[in-house]
Amino acid sequence: MRIIQFLLILIFALTVIAYFRRWRSRLRDRALVIVFALAGSVFVLFPGVTASLAALTGVGRGVDFVIYLAMAGLAFFCFLLYAQQREIDRKLTELTRAIALNTSLHNKPGRG
Repeated sequence: MRIIQFLLILIFALTVIAYFRRWRSRLRDRALVIVFALAGSVFVLFPGVTASLAALTGVGRGVDFVIYLAMAGLAFFCFLLYAQQREIDRKLTELTRAIALNTSLHNKPGRG
């Protein structure tokens, strides 16, 4: 095993450990983290796998295949983050409206 392989696998392992220790998440999210870490480790340990997958999909090199996968994955996660942010904004708007209505009802003249 080359030093870069060891370092990359260590990074994958530390990332998974940090994820599990710091964030509470759904089972699906945890499974995705593990799958990505395992796939990354397999690609690092066995670079021929990426070359084979690249040949199967018509991509020139294994590195290009991994870059294309990473780009697609990043685009997907950006979309998920955007959708989540929109949902948070919607809930915050509802909460702000509810507080405003509640406050205005309690501050009417002649009450209290």
